[in-house]
Amino acid sequence: MSDKLDREILQILSTNSRITITELSKLTNSSKPTISRKIKNLEENGIIKGYVSIIDDRTRGISCKGIMMVKITGEADTENLLNTMENMLQICTVFLTLGNYNLFLIASVKDTMEFYEVVEKIRLMDGVASADTSTIITRRKLLNKIIKE
Repeated sequence: MSDKLDREILQILSTNSRITITELSKLTNSSKPTISRKIKNLEENGIIKGYVSIIDDRTRGISCKGIMMVKITGEADTENLLNTMENMLQICTVFLTLGNYNLFLIASVKDTMEFYEVVEKIRLMDGVASADTSTIITRRKLLNKIIKE
């Protein structure tokens, strides 16, 4: 981020990524061409990584979300494990962490049986020492948005 306007744009976009250039220009007291140029630069420089829609899981047949806290062995090929988990359709979020666990994963699945199957698949991977789990009851805040479910 190079200046105050960039930070202001990012703050507004973090709460409403669908805001129009016209609305952004009014809120920041800047011209539309300036806002357009700033957003394009933020995207090209990798500061804005993408835009996301938060979709009701039930419409996609998702009725279970779970968290997995994974410990890996010292001999694990961490990059290979990360790539494998990132490519699993049921895993929607992957965090590499420091602390008691090496990885935090969030899974979105149709039911608890599918969550169990995903957990067992991960537990059997080479380099995984253990995987503890928790089932998510409800989302209250996601990506800086308060969720009303």
